[in-house]
Amino acid sequence: MNYDIFNGDADGIIALLQLRLADPIDSQLITGVKRDIK
Repeated sequence: MNYDIFNGDADGIIALLQLRLADPIDSQLITGVKRDIK
């Protein structure tokens, strides 16, 4: 299985979108926060 892991900010979302439009594969999306904000 393939995994796409990114931090969920706008840059990561757009980069992943462009990657998967150019090279589509079946993958599991994993995302999270970039940093803890207090």
